[in-house]
Amino acid sequence: HPCNTDNFGNRDILVGRGKMVNMHPGNIRFRVFVDSKKEFFQTCSLNVKRKICQSIVAAFRSTNPPYRFLDKDPKTGYWYECDEEKIREKVSQKLRQGVAAARRAREA
Repeated sequence: HPCNTDNFGNRDILVGRGKMVNMHPGNIRFRVFVDSKKEFFQTCSLNVKRKICQSIVAAFRSTNPPYRFLDKDPKTGYWYECDEEKIREKVSQKLRQGVAAARRAREA
């Protein structure tokens, strides 16, 4: 579903890079929540990791109103709601992001 950027709210999580994405209120909440799960995530089996990703998506989707995960179409410039596969990829990426650097810092 295409949507206008004027429709962004605090319950939108934007896929992408840059200051606008990083500073968006929904992304900040998402990042804090995911960061709280990273350490445990690293100790789990692949099957449990999938369930953790699903539970994070469910937590954001179950709010009222639910969070939306939005990505920008590079051709049109319109933002659209991501499909479930893209959302799982984003959650999984965030759970893995920065883990190696944190581990090296702890071991130093």
